[in-house]
Amino acid sequence: LLNEDERFALSAEEYLERYDIPLYLNDAIASMLVRKRDKSKPLHFLAGYFASVVRGEHVVFREFAFVNATARNRRAFLDTVRRVYGHLAVPSSANASPTSLSGRTFHALVALLCRDFPWQLVQATVSTVLVEESSDCVMALPDLMHAFQLHLCYPEFIQALSAAVTTAIGKSGGTHLSQAQLEAIFKQLSPKQPRPSQAALEKAVAGGTEYDSFEAVAARLAAGPAINDEIGVLPCPGDDWQDMLDEEASLQEDTTPEPPEVSNSLSFPCLTNLLQQTKHRRWR
Repeated sequence: LLNEDERFALSAEEYLERYDIPLYLNDAIASMLVRKRDKSKPLHFLAGYFASVVRGEHVVFREFAFVNATARNRRAFLDTVRRVYGHLAVPSSANASPTSLSGRTFHALVALLCRDFPWQLVQATVSTVLVEESSDCVMALPDLMHAFQLHLCYPEFIQALSAAVTTAIGKSGGTHLSQAQLEAIFKQLSPKQPRPSQAALEKAVAGGTEYDSFEAVAARLAAGPAINDEIGVLPCPGDDWQDMLDEEASLQEDTTPEPPEVSNSLSFPCLTNLLQQTKHRRWR
């Protein structure tokens, strides 16, 4: 993220490109044309659209191509999944564990928010949690979510890392990779694609054992707090999800809702209904 001085130093073209403004303007105008019979004024509609982008509500029930289009959209969708299903990560009693889901069930839940969400991305998530791929095994929802955010927010980086790690292990005759070798691979990967910072990557693998597969590397990246903190959506691995849910509930009580005409009609009225439907279920 840029600080205020860095943002003001950008040219107009650089600012538009960095924050994907043309994409959002095109989407806003397309949405406005679809709803041209609405009585809301164009500027009022645009204000409501960009308010929904700032709140992260603009990706709800959208196609995957849009969800995947920008780094902001990916984080917003991750936050939507957390807000809708986060209560399932809270144990129902002091002696209980968080809800456990199979990969197929988790994919079905995510597909309620994005109907064409690709199974391959969830399959990669499962491989990170279990190291050995198996969509039939159940996994604790917090573990799934921490692996999921890695593959959702940084798919290009993860794909490039997988190829680089697999090649490096092959060239070494199938032996393990050390922390130093991994750090060198991180530095070689393109900084132009969405990716964790070099500092977060090095912190994530610091003190780890040697790695014999890409899945082991991905599991290490997902299990630590460094990359999780950089994304800034989920509680840290091992933290209590209830604390975050309670804090958000308190903030919502203190926040005055915006007028209906300013909000995104595809977002949280429908999302709230979905949340209520899932709140008291146990998923397997």
